[in-house]
Amino acid sequence: FFDYTTLLQLRDGIKMCFGMMIEFIEELSIVNSQGENNLINHPLIIATFRIFSAWLAGETEAHQEPIIKIIPFLIEISANQFLFLSFFFFQNVFSFINYPFK
Repeated sequence: FFDYTTLLQLRDGIKMCFGMMIEFIEELSIVNSQGENNLINHPLIIATFRIFSAWLAGETEAHQEPIIKIIPFLIEISANQFLFLSFFFFQNVFSFINYPFK
């Protein structure tokens, strides 16, 4: 369907896009280390994190060194999101349990 050159160009374009995403996450990591923790729960940050994580699960060779630098920040985001989503999940479960059924 596509020739090999087109596929390589597509792969290079995607690698460049994710390289920019890595730079964005590095900048967020720096801002977060300066005390701006409220950025972690921003929808754009969560979407970026999810897309990046999905790509990272399949890509093993591209951008290895910069990824190693941001892994602690990625772990922090995932832990924060787990707590954030768990809070809302349990809040909804408990409000459902206390709901007066008629």
